[in-house]
Amino acid sequence: MEFHVFENVTTDRTTTGRGAASLMDSREAWWSPSPYSYKKNGAFMAQPIDTLYAARVQMSDVLEENFGITVESHYHGVSQTAQQNLNIGMKPLKQGADAVSTTKFVAKNLTAIASAHCTFMPYPVEGEKGSTFGMKQSLFKTADNNMFYDASDEYAQLSQTGRYYIGGLLEHAPALCVFTNPNSNSYKRLAANPMFLAWSRLNKQAAVQVPHLKKNDKDGKYALY
Repeated sequence: MEFHVFENVTTDRTTTGRGAASLMDSREAWWSPSPYSYKKNGAFMAQPIDTLYAARVQMSDVLEENFGITVESHYHGVSQTAQQNLNIGMKPLKQGADAVSTTKFVAKNLTAIASAHCTFMPYPVEGEKGSTFGMKQSLFKTADNNMFYDASDEYAQLSQTGRYYIGGLLEHAPALCVFTNPNSNSYKRLAANPMFLAWSRLNKQAAVQVPHLKKNDKDGKYALY
């Protein structure tokens, strides 16, 4: 899950002849008087440039100790300006949906305690990558039978069932936009980082990705949408 944390956000009210304006402050932002970095790509930045490392550690600890939600990894996002990334382990559908809501709840409340502001908006900072919400999906017939896995497939070890599943996602992608891109800000992110209605194991611009970093990973085969 990707999101941004700003130290301060101020919004001017809309008046006649003037639209609304938002002022966002972050020590990591390029417009800051003393920015920590001028890098355009903030992925995996280390401390002290990654100013919110300790905050992510606290979020991860609270999620695991109080809610039983394991954060597999966390790191600075691609966007330079205070973008955070928390990777939650795969869960059954109902528990996964609950984990998403709980993670947002924890992130927003912990940042509020520090008088900061957390947003899951897709495109809060113009000119940067923006935030995505990639969902890992797979089907298990039994606990040890991942229906997406096929050891004989040379491209991505993806089964025919998995290909049919991905085909359904791609065919109904326009209708799914009601849920995956629910507001105008969503399309601002898509305009800045267009996606293709295709699937791939390597192309990050494909709407569906089937990572194949490790061969014969039966339990870890999934589609990322």
